[in-house]
Amino acid sequence: MTFPNFHLGRWLLYLGLSLSVVLSGCKKLIDFFDPETQFDPVHPSPIPGYQFVWGDEFSGDSIDEQSWQFRDWETAWLGPVPTMGRKENVSVNDGKMRIAMNIESYVDPETNKSYEVTAGGIQTKQAFKFGYYEASVKLSATKGWHEAFWTFWYNDIDPTTYFPGWETAVRTEIDVFEHLADYDTKTFTYGMYEHTGGWSNAAMTSVHRDMYFGETDLTSQFNTWGFEYTPEYLNYFFNDSLIKTVDVRDVPHREFYIWLSAIATRMPDGDGEMQVDYLRCFEPDTMSTAYQDRRAYFLQVLEDMKGEEQSEGIDLWIQAEDFVDKGGWTVANDDNIVAIKGHPNTTPVNEGVRYARTGIIVEEAGTYKLWVRGKDFKNNLPGSRFFNVFVNGGYSLQKYGTHGSDDLYDWQDGGLVYLEEGVNTIEIYDASLYYASCDKILLTTDHDFQPTGFGGETNVEHVSVNPPVEPTSLWVEAEDFVELGGWIVANDTGNEVIKGHVDRVIPEDETLRYAKTKIAIEEAGTYRLWVRGKDFKNNWPGTRHFEVLIDGVPATQRFGTHAADELFAWENGGEFVIESGDVIIEIYDSSCYYATCDKILLTNDLAYVPEGIGETQNVVHKPLLP
Repeated sequence: MTFPNFHLGRWLLYLGLSLSVVLSGCKKLIDFFDPETQFDPVHPSPIPGYQFVWGDEFSGDSIDEQSWQFRDWETAWLGPVPTMGRKENVSVNDGKMRIAMNIESYVDPETNKSYEVTAGGIQTKQAFKFGYYEASVKLSATKGWHEAFWTFWYNDIDPTTYFPGWETAVRTEIDVFEHLADYDTKTFTYGMYEHTGGWSNAAMTSVHRDMYFGETDLTSQFNTWGFEYTPEYLNYFFNDSLIKTVDVRDVPHREFYIWLSAIATRMPDGDGEMQVDYLRCFEPDTMSTAYQDRRAYFLQVLEDMKGEEQSEGIDLWIQAEDFVDKGGWTVANDDNIVAIKGHPNTTPVNEGVRYARTGIIVEEAGTYKLWVRGKDFKNNLPGSRFFNVFVNGGYSLQKYGTHGSDDLYDWQDGGLVYLEEGVNTIEIYDASLYYASCDKILLTTDHDFQPTGFGGETNVEHVSVNPPVEPTSLWVEAEDFVELGGWIVANDTGNEVIKGHVDRVIPEDETLRYAKTKIAIEEAGTYRLWVRGKDFKNNWPGTRHFEVLIDGVPATQRFGTHAADELFAWENGGEFVIESGDVIIEIYDSSCYYATCDKILLTNDLAYVPEGIGETQNVVHKPLLP
């Protein structure tokens, strides 16, 4: 059953907020209010400054369908095994909401499609925003299932229910926990995403992402996860311990719905069950002394994250995302900052894409101390995500991203380097090819200074150190690919295109999902990829997606997800460093759901934006075999 809002009193006493480090390495709130002084004596707020507004203790014998909506549709984009969500898989008994996760043969009576696995979930019909939210959950020990307590900007997959202007708005997702298919029973991940352009994760960037490694078994007992969402900060809690504070002052704030759900992301090892004891929602009493004092405390926490911003010498603060030539590195939000990220456990064909390169203008020559801020996981393969930094071609012996500290990002000493007056070259090299991340570089004449936190704001001018090149644009028609696999050529709106598989029927032969061709690149350099694909703005937008790979390296963007007014539109696939010679282009049918590709453009004019149907094809398609 659900509970109404109780307003039985005011806060009688504010005891203050203090933090203490517990054995797990988390910060624990140890000064709580006496439960008798809370707004609601039945459901006291675990943190000061909040009052209970709604919840579900699941004490009846069925889901309250006035408060909850079922996740009763197919989920297929997170893995190779589509999961059918079923209302029948969600039940309430013994004071618990249970999601049955089954390996079973099931045929959807509406589509007549067959499934091998079923699961489900529920999401609130009521939208929420700022507040504190907490759930008590017991997870399944069976691997292969993906269980989550999270928020999303919609609670239905019907686009007609979305808010006006959703296609171009930034929408946020908060993952309070995700227990992924192959995690052990003591590990979960959590974080915040921003969704832009089209449907669901058509274009998704991380505001931050982190993992929790603890000693508590998530499958043998109920544990509590909570999050406090305010206009300035986002706090994550696990079993009453504060595990993360995130700066969200620059994040668009929208209402969200709360989800409790489970799906499969591979063929599971067996059946499983996710159990939820309760969900409780608390709203802030923003005028109370308790809330104001708490807010002031965490605003200071955000300020303290910045660290030292100025030494006694000349400081050159260099943001990695501002590098002129990023090669195969990609820009991403991460842990309250913007960083560049290397290759995800893949070896690129072209060595050049392992470098990010820029020039900075130095006004005073001299010997500078080099500091680099990179990412490392203390409890998850520490030191394995390393990278190198070169200054004017000189190699620093330090491997960065190997600090092994409690903080994900930290500074490492790179020794002394000499900078000339004028343009100096800095390069970041992806040495590990395993999720390396670089945030910032400091060059300072104060050799005794040690940066902390985020460091100072960027204060250098970046210039290109690559020789100028004549603009080259290579227009590639998809229907002329040498090997089409399972794609077929068709006429669409008067234009020749290729179309993928239909009705999410995944071919047994994986190679049929690829169309492939080979073209020649005469001028080596950095090229931007543009792809013209089809999407329906008002008919399941973003579901007919496909991917494009250049010499085996996938673009970060999924195509056919633009949700534009036009059926066909160009989508930016990012930059690729390409050597001269033959290059293989692949189109991969990631959705197996009516994906449609018209044309591809590779251009070293990085500012160029194609329009309409583009230009006439000007490349020769070559056989894949020599």
